[in-house]
Amino acid sequence: MTRDFPYYHGDPVGIGPRRWSSMLLSMVAGYLALLLLPATSLDWQLLARWLFVACPVAALSWATQGRASALRASVAWSGLRTLVV
Repeated sequence: MTRDFPYYHGDPVGIGPRRWSSMLLSMVAGYLALLLLPATSLDWQLLARWLFVACPVAALSWATQGRASALRASVAWSGLRTLVV
């Protein structure tokens, strides 16, 4: 069997409507953090950027019942071609 994308591997992750909604809301929350947190110091800027990334990743981890670690899986050279094309 050939190597497939981490969230599939012949066993797709089922995500229900409630979990999809939470993922979409987390993206909105991350975007709002980026827009609304004051950029008065480097600490606030870093916090806003961290929340922009962390909110959706945390929701994805919850929605996929802990399979978010697959995002950090290594990509083979043949997979890079697929990602680019």
